[in-house]
Amino acid sequence: MSRITDLHPDQQKLYWTVPKLWPNSTVFIIGGGPSINDMDLNQLRELNTIICNTGFMAFPWAKVMYFGDCKVHTWISWEDGGRYAEGFDNYTGLKVSCCPDTLRDSRIHTLYRRRRGLTDEPRTVGWNCNTGASAVNLAMHLGAKKVVLIGFDLQQINGKSNFHNYNFIPDEDPISIYKKFMNFWPYVKESAEKFGLEIVNTTLNSKLDLFPFVKLEDVLSGLS
Repeated sequence: MSRITDLHPDQQKLYWTVPKLWPNSTVFIIGGGPSINDMDLNQLRELNTIICNTGFMAFPWAKVMYFGDCKVHTWISWEDGGRYAEGFDNYTGLKVSCCPDTLRDSRIHTLYRRRRGLTDEPRTVGWNCNTGASAVNLAMHLGAKKVVLIGFDLQQINGKSNFHNYNFIPDEDPISIYKKFMNFWPYVKESAEKFGLEIVNTTLNSKLDLFPFVKLEDVLSGLS
């Protein structure tokens, strides 16, 4: 099934409807790229932020923690003996996922996932094969008019794929992963243009070159 409306009404009720908590706002999405190690993100503490995956362990002040990869759920789940379960319980921001496994986890708001692009259906997000791209859809639902990407390197730096060491299960070949990610970003761009959503990338050496590159300092100085 490709749409939530194809589900039985009782099943539809299991999925969260995202409220417009941040109408007409700028939303910062913190990815996992190693370039973050060279950035001071404490200046984002009071702003509208979404942290991807296990990055919440490093930035517990982020207002929303979001993930789509179901292996992350095993890392933060008591049931699965996850090593970050306690840290996840202590995290006080909104906890959101599009992993189907989280429907049975009362700590997490679950969204229905479609394969690609962005959707304006507030119970649904496009998965796009990676949490960062999917988080753009969540930001839009929350009310974003502008999305600022941080740590979206889409490449390894000095042999590292992440700014942290919380992903303790090795991934497949990183080149294959990044290629897979890049295959979906054009759908995100196309949908964003359709919905009037502005996206900029503050990772200046990123391989993701579909969006304008802007220094984070310039974005922050432009906020009223």
